Amino acid sequence: MKIVARLRTLVFMSLLSGLSSAQSGLKAAEQRLSTSANNVANSQTEDFTPARVEAREQKGGGVTVSISEEARAQEAQPSAQPSAQPSGTDPALEAVNQVLAVATYEANLSTLKTANQMANTLLEKITDRA
Repeated sequence: MKIVARLRTLVFMSLLSGLSSAQSGLKAAEQRLSTSANNVANSQTEDFTPARVEAREQKGGGVTVSISEEARAQEAQPSAQPSAQPSGTDPALEAVNQVLAVATYEANLSTLKTANQMANTLLEKITDRA
């Protein structure tokens, strides 16, 4: 009986870890989308520096994010042709970032749904035997 109880505890801990990882992934995707939207909204603002979201893996699972400002494209690589955007924001890069953010959000949401289904199934099995 002790082995079954221990196994249940381990399964629940594993589910909670998966939920935590997926939740941090949702937050990271949300931050990426928000930052990209801000970059696009300010693309015509002179002296605006586009920001980037950097995700880092956490030791116990999940991710943390940090936001960093990019060096302006004109300063990093001077060219003969001025940028179409006063801020140096690259609309194509921002479009890609937004698509990636949405895909990441959907993947993490799917993980949450699957973990929820697993937890419900496990609870049903446990209560059926009790």
